[in-house]
Amino acid sequence: MANKLSEKCEILADVGLGMMARVSLLNRNLSSPGGRPHSLQNPEWAKIRKTLDKKFPEVNHQTLQEVPGFETFQSTAGRILDELEPIYLTFLDVQEFNDTCLETLRTMPQTIMSLNLFETPTVSRSFCKLLTLYSQLHLYWSFVTERKVLLALYACAYSCVHGKMERNYSSLSSNIDQYSEPLKRATEEFKSEEFTRILGDVLVQFAPVLMQSYDVDMLRQKNILNPTEEGDSMPLPVVTQINIMGLEKEKSPMLHCELCNVEDYSTWVLYSILVCPSLLSRDDIMGLFKIVATDSLVIPLYRDQVLNVHTELETLAAWFPPRNWSGVALPKTLKLKALMKDLAKEATLTAGLKHRERRSYLRGEIGTLNQLFTQLPGLLGPKFPLVMASLTMAKSEILWHFRHVNQQTVRSRMKHYMAENFEDPYLPILIGLHDELLRLVYSNGKIVENYYTEYLKGAHKKVVEECLEGIKEHGAALSVGVQEILGSIVPTIEALSNSKSKNLEGFRLDWSRVSCVLSASGSNALKIESVKNLFARMNRVVEHSRYVDVLRETVEMRSELHELWWYKDEFQKEYTKCLHNASASAHAISFIRSFRVMAESNCHPFCPEEQMPIGQEAARRADDMCGQLADRVIVLLQEMENHIQRNDSQITPMEAARRVEARTGRKNKDAPNTSGASGLTSMPGQESVLNPRGRMLIKNIIETEQILSSILWGANRAEPIAVYDRILRPKEYVRSHLIDRFVNFTKSMFEPMSAPTEVLTKLQQVSAALQKCSAHIEIESATLIREALFEQSCEPETYDVSSFVKGVTSIEAMGTKSVHKVVKFYLDLLNDDANQCVYSTNTKSFIRVDKSDEHHHSNKKDKNAPPLSAGLEKYAKPSEMFALTTLLGTQGARTLDSAILSFIAVNVEKIKLYLSVNEVSLGQFSNHFSGDVTAFESSLGKIKGTDEFLECSIRIGNALMLRKMVHEGTGESQRASVPLVNSALSLAAASVSFTDEGGGKMPELMSLAKSSGIDVGHLDPSLHATLEHLFTNDMRPLWALLPYAYASSFVTSEKWTQCTYVPSLDVHENGEHVIPFCISALCCTMLGDYNNCKHACVEYLRASSSVLFRMQANHEKYEHFPLRAMFVLMEKFTETSPMIDRSVLEEFMPYTILHAAYVDMSLNKQFETDSLLDSKLAFENAAQ
Repeated sequence: MANKLSEKCEILADVGLGMMARVSLLNRNLSSPGGRPHSLQNPEWAKIRKTLDKKFPEVNHQTLQEVPGFETFQSTAGRILDELEPIYLTFLDVQEFNDTCLETLRTMPQTIMSLNLFETPTVSRSFCKLLTLYSQLHLYWSFVTERKVLLALYACAYSCVHGKMERNYSSLSSNIDQYSEPLKRATEEFKSEEFTRILGDVLVQFAPVLMQSYDVDMLRQKNILNPTEEGDSMPLPVVTQINIMGLEKEKSPMLHCELCNVEDYSTWVLYSILVCPSLLSRDDIMGLFKIVATDSLVIPLYRDQVLNVHTELETLAAWFPPRNWSGVALPKTLKLKALMKDLAKEATLTAGLKHRERRSYLRGEIGTLNQLFTQLPGLLGPKFPLVMASLTMAKSEILWHFRHVNQQTVRSRMKHYMAENFEDPYLPILIGLHDELLRLVYSNGKIVENYYTEYLKGAHKKVVEECLEGIKEHGAALSVGVQEILGSIVPTIEALSNSKSKNLEGFRLDWSRVSCVLSASGSNALKIESVKNLFARMNRVVEHSRYVDVLRETVEMRSELHELWWYKDEFQKEYTKCLHNASASAHAISFIRSFRVMAESNCHPFCPEEQMPIGQEAARRADDMCGQLADRVIVLLQEMENHIQRNDSQITPMEAARRVEARTGRKNKDAPNTSGASGLTSMPGQESVLNPRGRMLIKNIIETEQILSSILWGANRAEPIAVYDRILRPKEYVRSHLIDRFVNFTKSMFEPMSAPTEVLTKLQQVSAALQKCSAHIEIESATLIREALFEQSCEPETYDVSSFVKGVTSIEAMGTKSVHKVVKFYLDLLNDDANQCVYSTNTKSFIRVDKSDEHHHSNKKDKNAPPLSAGLEKYAKPSEMFALTTLLGTQGARTLDSAILSFIAVNVEKIKLYLSVNEVSLGQFSNHFSGDVTAFESSLGKIKGTDEFLECSIRIGNALMLRKMVHEGTGESQRASVPLVNSALSLAAASVSFTDEGGGKMPELMSLAKSSGIDVGHLDPSLHATLEHLFTNDMRPLWALLPYAYASSFVTSEKWTQCTYVPSLDVHENGEHVIPFCISALCCTMLGDYNNCKHACVEYLRASSSVLFRMQANHEKYEHFPLRAMFVLMEKFTETSPMIDRSVLEEFMPYTILHAAYVDMSLNKQFETDSLLDSKLAFENAAQ
């Protein structure tokens, strides 16, 4: 049966892995509440379980009858049997596999004459693999702590149902008892001298490979993984052989092919020592054992389970050899306990450092290979064994790292344990380089396949023909079947073609059968030189044939990191570290890509139920990692923006003032510490100086930018990744996050409300960051920016620019767009009468007036009073309006304009109500304001609500000024961004006269021009359209009383007594100086044609001048009125109104009176009772 031995070994190995998978699934089910059988959880049967466990393997019904709960157990025995049957069958399968495997292991050395790694490598490796798998399965099975209870419960239920004991129960229970200590039992099973000798002969052949692979200096010196030093020989195939004493060079194994098995060899050696300790009686095995044992703290058991090898070795040393040991004896000079302690100590001290050095070596060599094969992919063919060796060694080192994370040695050696020796901040780089080389192999696989097809048909075929020719002389000694297989080798190779699909699995299996037959006990074939040469060549042919028909499968099986699934939590931690590492972040995509094979290659056919949960969780984790990658990009962008913002803030005028103040020592000690000069340790621009200090200042931002660029570079290069049932596109994750971030920023850029200049600066930074990312990720940044801003600034009611702006129907009904937030904010400020902000015609902005200064007649300012919140003085300045209209665009400015018009309309309705209530009195006043005193005072006596009338007027005036600032800001923004549009509007408006017959007949053009900051005279179609429902023809007489209402208010409102003019600012503290703007706008809008408007303006000046002169003449009665500040309003009106000029004012109020009023107020004389300041002192106060 030697010809079937190869198939049997392969089948047994696969079955063994299947048994491990089933035991693993059983363990997971037993450890999870939802997976445990009901019979193990039912509290009513707790005493039954305890009794069965205590008396195992005995199952006595008479004893159980007395145990509480047995009646219900017996009544449900059928269901229990069905529930536990899969577990029981697993136990049976494990036992059957163990028996078959043990028999095979014992008979294989007798069946095969030569278990030689260099002649019969397949069978030799299968022998060691089966021995290791046998040991691992027994150890892993022993982890099922409740196996006795499960087995006894099944037997008890079976007995209740069938009235007899299950026929396999006795052998199963005996097996469990015998293997309660698996390693002790295994030493008994493999103690024969012959087995020990043959196993030792196989293991010692691993020594040359292991010693060379562990010697990094030798690998580096001989360029084992670096072909760049070969020069002209670079296109030649890799033929590096292992120098083995006593073996001809032509028959020596290929080093790179053997390097692919290094991890298996080291694991096999350690498990062999654990089950066959007598091997240590051989010096050659002892030397090999010391090398391997000091290389690790743990060795793989199954999936994420590892075996603490030094704990097991010290345990072994404590009892081996047992009494009456009949196996091979150890030398009396060998102190096994001392040896194991010394090995544990050395491994604890050096293993981590040795593997860190190997990973460093592999990083350098694989990085070189990636660069070489990217430029010269054709070299992948001849250098493919080198590539496979590099990939498998890298995989072994990566797995070694994860197996040793948080693993510790025996307690007595913990003082030598240093966790940092087992950490590696550069591990993500190795994972990334490994993945990059894999992708190069996959993308150029056809090159490799074609190369080895030609290799087989050329050099290999020639040598094989020569060997077969030499064997013909001994053909009579070979069976017919062997001769047929040998005769089919060359035709099979000749039939290979680059254009046809190939399947050489039968070819390899035939050779495996032949090699088993020729090396079988009783065969002398291996004594024939031609047969030896054929074995040496066919070992290479078999390996190279895998590169022809199953290249991808071979690469995935040997090199992909699918085993990392069982260390997924630690794997994700490394991924997080990778995203924060400047040198490793470019390889972040490799972590995500690894989940493809994790989802596909971790389910054994014996456990198909594992595939769905593994695949779904792998897809979910990969999806989460894509999201984490995109989130990291956003965080890095924010860090860059914050750093730039900090640097930019250092060169602001305010920061310069702080620095000067700190340097001169004049800083107010009572003031709170700010993040200004006092908090800075370097001067602005220091980061640009090329010295150590300057580099230190920019170190963080450079690292941040490097990480960002690396992540974006990797994401952009990443192809779609298929993970189970999902297709992941990392580039799209990043793109969508970047787009969402910008869109969300535009939605929240006014939350909380900040000065528009600050928001614009932030927007520029965010836009710059987006544009930076667009250099790596395909994003239409310009289009995105325009669309996002337009979406947040466009209001449907004001969208059509071909029509003039009107007041919106309902401000309260506005949505949550950014423009709506801005509108509500500015309207709230206009409604806030307590913010102490007034409009200044000098600065063309709103300013804050301190009402507790020397101009006011109240007490001094209370230092303990809370500071006033920022109002229009912060948000309504030319620079802020320019920034605001730049942010919102023309559409947003129109929306704000429309809202201001609605605000004006609300207050104009209140003014209309005031006129209606006082219509009769105001009519009388219009006839008697210049008459006798009795008629004058009689006409004023019945006027009511003047205070609220003036407040509404001030609000309207402020709104008109804010609206004007919005228009001017829009014009400035247009001139900066679309200058031709603004110029065209200006020319169009200038071509039309600003009269009712000219511009009045083109309201759309005039409205558009006015909203763009272009002067169109008295025309305001938007205001006219907004208020048109308030000045119908029947209302004209009512609005004709408007000039007299304002003139009469000088006497009828007590608010004028609080009026104070501030000469240094040319404003009135309470904003009364904007009332003329209100009067002018209402007169031009509400009174029809141009002549009526002009007449109303003149009447206002005539009536107001008369009233003010009357009040001045009777100064004793009106001494509490600041007449000088009230006189100034006449000139303000003249400057404001487009209908009249100073000549009209001169008719009613000589300039000398106004000049005297200005002079008196500059000397602090607001009221008649005030005394004049000394002029010198007044100038000094003004200078301060």
